[in-house]
Amino acid sequence: KKYLPAFGSQYTFTMTRATRPTRPKTNNRQKQHWQHNASNNKRKMKTFKKKSKSSKPGTTDNSNTKNKQELKLQLHNVKVSNLILAKQNEFHKFQGSALFRWRLLLSTLTHRSICIDNIRIGDDKPGLTDYEMSFLQLLDKITNGSIIEINESATKVRYKPGALIGSSSIIHFKCCTSRSVAYWMEPLFILLLFCKEQQTSITLYGATYHELDISMDQIRSVLKPILNKHFGCIDIRIDLKTRALSPSGGGEVRLTVPSVSTLKTLHLTEPGMIKRIRGLCYTVSMAPTLSNRVRGACNDLLYNYIPDVWIFNDKTTRSDIIRNINKLNNTHESNIDVSAGYGLTLIAESTNDVLLSVHQLNQNQFDPPMTAE
Repeated sequence: KKYLPAFGSQYTFTMTRATRPTRPKTNNRQKQHWQHNASNNKRKMKTFKKKSKSSKPGTTDNSNTKNKQELKLQLHNVKVSNLILAKQNEFHKFQGSALFRWRLLLSTLTHRSICIDNIRIGDDKPGLTDYEMSFLQLLDKITNGSIIEINESATKVRYKPGALIGSSSIIHFKCCTSRSVAYWMEPLFILLLFCKEQQTSITLYGATYHELDISMDQIRSVLKPILNKHFGCIDIRIDLKTRALSPSGGGEVRLTVPSVSTLKTLHLTEPGMIKRIRGLCYTVSMAPTLSNRVRGACNDLLYNYIPDVWIFNDKTTRSDIIRNINKLNNTHESNIDVSAGYGLTLIAESTNDVLLSVHQLNQNQFDPPMTAE
């Protein structure tokens, strides 16, 4: 006799000398009962199979189709992620500091890792500049999972892009004053269109005008209309709250860009004829009479070519810039050196909706000094 535990109880098994256990004797009534149950089970299985075959194809379960679609989507996402990871592990090599922003921009959009070497290696100040480092910090804010590696001399950068996410809340970013805010806004226009968030807002602080960059008025009057008309990006907003010049800074610009699912093609092959000219003359911490002189000189010259000319004036006082600088630095100083100057932006529109623009800034840096006329 052997006692074996099964589900907490004990069963007794009697074993004979034979290799197999003895089969209990059954009566004829028990055999008939077992055969009757087996036949009933077979009938039930046959009827179930007939019902399943006779079901129409339109009466399938919605839950099963949904599960199949979800599985297909999951498999597709896994394949796409594997392709992206394979691209990110291969580094494309570049040399020099030329087209630094656009290399990083295309790397982020195409998910391709890049390595930029020999950045200003022959200059007196080799390596990345302060505004290029600032642009890398901004890229890190609007992406998730990006890896940026910089060597000790800042002459080599390895960039592994992450996912473009954007932000649901407003991002506040302080730009260095060695370049204007337009240096960061140009690539942001493209990157924010492909973010996962439906809308991203960024407030940039710094200088709104610089001689190496395009003006904020050109971005508002040329780049934004092109995106609106030709690409369907209607809800883009640019709020220029305070104008400022470098190196003091103190300007403030808010950029709001919605995400876009599809893009249209652009066809600009014929420039057409110029039908109107618009312009803006601004002064920063200077007398507003200078803008009147610039506007008068422009009208005298442009009226010889086209009658539809209109130039506006705008001024930014010294107190406005000081108030904004104290707000950024959390100080209450009144004696702050504010950069002064004035400039002019002209935009010409053709009959085929082609926009041509030009900008000139006078910041008392010319020798001999340049007059308003």
